[in-house]
Amino acid sequence: MERSKWMRRTRIAAILGLAWLASTQAGASGYDGFEESTFAPEYHVAASELDGFASGNVGVLSGAYWHIYQVLAYRALTGHATGKDELAAIGIDGWHVNRYGMSDDISANDGAATWVANRQQVKAAKPIAGVDTVKDDGNYGSYLNCPTDAFRNASATLADRLKTGGQNWAAVWLAGQDAVFANCGMVGDGADRKNAPYTAVPALPAGAPAWLVADHAYQVAAALFYSQQYDGAHSAFQAIAHDAHSPWQKLSGYMSARSLIRKASLTTFDKDAQANTAGRDKALTAARAELVAALPSYPAAQQMINYVDARTRAAQRLAALSPTLATAKLSDTTQQDLADYLAILDMSSERDPKDAMSNWIDAMQMSTADSIDNSPEGKPGADTLKKKHGDALALSRKWWASTHETQWLVAVFANLRKGEATDAELKAAAAVPASSSAQLTLQYHLARLALVGGHAAEADAIVGKALARNDLSTSSHNRWLHLQLLTAGTLDGFLAAVPRKAVNDNKADAVPNDQGTKTDAAANDTDVSTAMYRDMPLDVLKALYERGKWSDTRKEDLAEKLWTRAAILGDWATADSVNAQLMKGRATTAALYTRFQGARDDKERQLDAAIILVNTPELDPYPIPADGKTAGWSCENTLSTPNYTGSVDPELAQVKPAFLTAAQKAEGEKQGKTIGSLPVRTAYLAPVLIEWAKTKPDDAEAPKALHFFVAATRPVCQHEGSGGRSKEAFKLLHTQWPKTEWAKKTPYFY
Repeated sequence: MERSKWMRRTRIAAILGLAWLASTQAGASGYDGFEESTFAPEYHVAASELDGFASGNVGVLSGAYWHIYQVLAYRALTGHATGKDELAAIGIDGWHVNRYGMSDDISANDGAATWVANRQQVKAAKPIAGVDTVKDDGNYGSYLNCPTDAFRNASATLADRLKTGGQNWAAVWLAGQDAVFANCGMVGDGADRKNAPYTAVPALPAGAPAWLVADHAYQVAAALFYSQQYDGAHSAFQAIAHDAHSPWQKLSGYMSARSLIRKASLTTFDKDAQANTAGRDKALTAARAELVAALPSYPAAQQMINYVDARTRAAQRLAALSPTLATAKLSDTTQQDLADYLAILDMSSERDPKDAMSNWIDAMQMSTADSIDNSPEGKPGADTLKKKHGDALALSRKWWASTHETQWLVAVFANLRKGEATDAELKAAAAVPASSSAQLTLQYHLARLALVGGHAAEADAIVGKALARNDLSTSSHNRWLHLQLLTAGTLDGFLAAVPRKAVNDNKADAVPNDQGTKTDAAANDTDVSTAMYRDMPLDVLKALYERGKWSDTRKEDLAEKLWTRAAILGDWATADSVNAQLMKGRATTAALYTRFQGARDDKERQLDAAIILVNTPELDPYPIPADGKTAGWSCENTLSTPNYTGSVDPELAQVKPAFLTAAQKAEGEKQGKTIGSLPVRTAYLAPVLIEWAKTKPDDAEAPKALHFFVAATRPVCQHEGSGGRSKEAFKLLHTQWPKTEWAKKTPYFY
């Protein structure tokens, strides 16, 4: 998604109070444009692990989990595990349940095909390919416009009208209904796809029976509704609701309110946010009054009243829902209640919950406040983070002190930072038995706090015991491996924590904890790269390369980075040690590596390394600044946060692997600073290559190198002097080697 569109949707969300468009740190259930770790998803529980998680094996809880998974965790921690039948009934889909609490469409989209078949009962019916049911909401999203109930009701009505009016009048009725459904969706393909233009219901012929006149009025109102003409739809439904002779009177009272609700939910808030918000609230209040009036004759209106109350009376609705959802057996009858509860949690934090479960969820999600961006602009300021952290820890401690319930001890430890744990809290966490659903999470945080506090051996002992368990889910196993990378006291211990098994997120694992036979040695989380390339000097990287059981892909990748770093740092012996590996499969450049090894002095080595680098763009030193971010060598100041197993803990991110000696840490830091301060690739290579080409006109590699240098400047982000260097290389190539194939392959320098 384009950044401008993302920001616009976020503004709309803020105005609506709908955090489903905001980021997870704002307390949302989910949002567009994010990525998760494939080894331990930060925001959701993988499909293969959901049954176990809900039934009590919550493993190591992520504070960033979307609200629905926090609900399941709270239930499990408080002795109210959720069974498979309950999961099936509520229908979890990503960050919401099937009855999506942010939509007023509460029916599934599975009725269009049946309707298309049923309409063929009318002999005069012209075949149609289908009915598109999804419409653009005008805010870079879409919604289900015509749900199953619409098609089910149409099919039932058609069957009755065939009996009542016969084929002729049924054909007239069908023409009107086809017009209604023509307004349901979109037309066109690709970039030209847009909402279908309004299709008006045809006028009735003279002599139409009374039943058809009544049906026609309802069809007109429905067509206006589905075409997003909500004011017209509201008026039309209101008129029918006041017609005591219409068979659609009861339903129209309900649909009249739905028109107001739909208008409120789809309003675009770009011009006057305050006025539109007031208009939204006014529309929802009016809709509620209409629903209450319709309730005696149309009991289904209660669900929509609950929907409105979740948005206009959030505190009251939350207080009513939470105690039941925290303990009761979940079923299809509680699905809408759960959807409403999640919707309220996704709204503004100003809701100020009083109930235990909502407070616990808030505290858990706040534990990741300093590790997850909460806006497209970046992380909140340090003062804001400090307050958020302090508030969450104080809240958790308050509940723990008053209840001494284990779930609150979990919230306390999720929010604790270095040096903040009291002796009583540490003792209480250590005493929680392995039979408790909370024990793994508490042990994880005990290890984390020991590690950031400088007690790596103590942390490693906890990690070792955890990894010896046979009940770890794949994601929990990987979270412990993330710690083991930092706690391991030996190089071999570090290597043992490198391989990760990707979480199966599509179906249940046959053997969830078979970490041996199914492990792919090429699968490493980004914390492995950070630990290696930020913290380790070349001699340690070389030892890892030689002793690790790497896959061919991973070994090649490590060799490339080891060679590139060694060449940049002038460690020719280390570069020579992996020269043979890099020559494999590089027939067109193999001679360059031989030339590199045969260089007579450091100056020639540096030149030959530059020639290799300009010919081999995949060679990258992988610079990682000390702040834990990744800087691309191809584009200066291009930073992105690594996707660690679990969310990025700012304290853990600064811990270096325990097996490194003090001297190795110091040397790794020194080398890391040199690599991290490199200019972009072309700026680094330009001085050496251009000076060499000017003075060595007989070197056959010179025109080729200049060609690749000019080509390399195009994908590199612009920086001061980049265009000038490219032009200089271009002129030199065409001046000294104008008739070579390389000059012909370089027709321009920009």
